[in-house]
Amino acid sequence: MPPFLALILTFGFIVYLFRQDRREAADLSGALWLPLCWMLIYASRLPSQWLSLQNVGSAAQIYEEGNVFDRIVFLILILLSIQVLRQRRVAWFRLLQANLPLTIFLGYCFLSISWSDFYFIAFKRWVKDLGIYLTILVAVTDARRFEAVCILFRRFAYLTVPLSITFIKYFPELGVQYDGWTGQSLFTGITSDKNALGGLCLVTGLFFVWDTLRRWKHRANDRKMLSTNLCFLGFILWLLKLAGSATSLLCFLVGVGSLLLFQLTAIKRNPKRISVLLILGVLILLSLDFVFDLTSTIISMVGRDTTLTERTYLWRDIQDIAFNPFFGTGYESFWLGDRLQKLWSLYPWEPNQAHNGYFETYINLGLVGLTLLCIFLLSTFLKLRNSLLTEFQCSLFGITLLCSLLLYNITEAAFKPRLIWYAFLISAIGVAIGDERHTQESKHELSTKKDPRAKCRFGAFDKLQTDLTGLPVGRPSEDA
Repeated sequence: MPPFLALILTFGFIVYLFRQDRREAADLSGALWLPLCWMLIYASRLPSQWLSLQNVGSAAQIYEEGNVFDRIVFLILILLSIQVLRQRRVAWFRLLQANLPLTIFLGYCFLSISWSDFYFIAFKRWVKDLGIYLTILVAVTDARRFEAVCILFRRFAYLTVPLSITFIKYFPELGVQYDGWTGQSLFTGITSDKNALGGLCLVTGLFFVWDTLRRWKHRANDRKMLSTNLCFLGFILWLLKLAGSATSLLCFLVGVGSLLLFQLTAIKRNPKRISVLLILGVLILLSLDFVFDLTSTIISMVGRDTTLTERTYLWRDIQDIAFNPFFGTGYESFWLGDRLQKLWSLYPWEPNQAHNGYFETYINLGLVGLTLLCIFLLSTFLKLRNSLLTEFQCSLFGITLLCSLLLYNITEAAFKPRLIWYAFLISAIGVAIGDERHTQESKHELSTKKDPRAKCRFGAFDKLQTDLTGLPVGRPSEDA
């Protein structure tokens, strides 16, 4: 088939899928295109890379300075997101309070700019990364929050998965790279490297497995959607095999196993048992690793050596570079200047991350930043666990993403602008907003019970007062 015809048919298939979702996407805000565009950029390539508008200079200079066109695109998305949130009259104080651990962590990241030796670059990166949270808020403050998040992930998969297949099969100059030493084919699809393709498959694959399990009890009425889900799962598994990303494959298997385990009747009757189950699972894995060296066995099974493809050598050389262990080098500042040049001289593949999310956070933000990150992750898990009683499906997907994220960061730095981090934050911030909404509902009901006459007063008051999502106070959640 001619490549151009294959591309036309792919876009036709995507349009058909979008039209198929019109019923579920009814009454959703058109502003959902803002987080979708942000996800597409992080999952694929920068706008300047698609348009071949790269800067002139050394690779290190290009990495440090970035691209003006990219900055303009990100700035437009940020400004449009701010405008949408202003129109929805978001209560920022209550929003920050509902996400207090994340707010403190972001505040510390901003403060760390002051001790960076590249403070202007660090500031630009912090402002750009702030767009992650603004575009996420556009999605989770929609009037139909649960449906908006589902449609966001679904549209993202509809665009990225078919195009990745088309690029690999018909546009190898865009969808396939070659190892500079061995000449081996590295399948990337619409992404920038094979690990990014693996991350794309991980997030979209977990979404379709979760959505299939969610719809299964109503399969008689959802046959068309279930057929689409199973079809895309086949595409994703094929892409995951081509990508050869052992980390993404292992995280996907763990995520699917978690979703299947959480379908047990005992868990559904008492969802808070999930925390006991997870702790028990971790203890069992640690015991097996201690007795049978499980880690080495798993590494060998996925076709990797014990150095994790030279990652352990990289970690050793990073530790030899002097920096403040308590505060780090400053926000996104380690891989700049002489430190970058030194490590690039040692490794021909020119790393720009530590390939370990915990270590990456440590070298940039120090032990203080790493501690604040861990507090945020722990608090998010507790919120997700507690919300299982009120928003089971949304919280279940969030816990699955959290488990995969924690495992993924052992060999990849993903506590930063990465697709899986973005996907996890959608669940974390969305559940925090849901908790705030349920708190307002509880206060409303309690006040009404104490004073029956207050029901009339609250009825008039609700027309004027809005919660942090811009919705009337007391509006029930739609993702039960």
